[in-house]
Amino acid sequence: MVRNLLSWCLPVQGWSAKGLRLLAVVAKSLVLGFLFGILPNIQAGEISLPDLADSSASMFTPVEEQRLGRAFMRHIRQQLDVIEDPLLAYYLTALGQRLVSSAVQEQRRFYFFWINRSEINAFAGPDGNIGVYSGLMLASE
Repeated sequence: MVRNLLSWCLPVQGWSAKGLRLLAVVAKSLVLGFLFGILPNIQAGEISLPDLADSSASMFTPVEEQRLGRAFMRHIRQQLDVIEDPLLAYYLTALGQRLVSSAVQEQRRFYFFWINRSEINAFAGPDGNIGVYSGLMLASE
């Protein structure tokens, strides 16, 4: 079942069993996080997604936001352990793009990346930078 789910969003043929297990854990973590974030709102009534571009568009020009985003990522890489695994980055980007495509009306670039921390957390920075803690994977096991 997990193989079918994963093949729905990215090509998994030729991947090792270990890689597929890791992808399954990541998928479960992200789905559980999404469900725990959505289910309380479903009971409360209609869900309205925020417009992600409104607040930053009024505060910074696109050039200023790009400059802030680059500085933000330099600081993140200096202070935190960013996971540079291409397979994990590809998976997180594919899943993240699917999620934001239904929430964002304008064409916007997002950069998703993993942080090697045991906590269950995620954060967003300027210029579409979104960090996800690897603790999400561990919590789903």
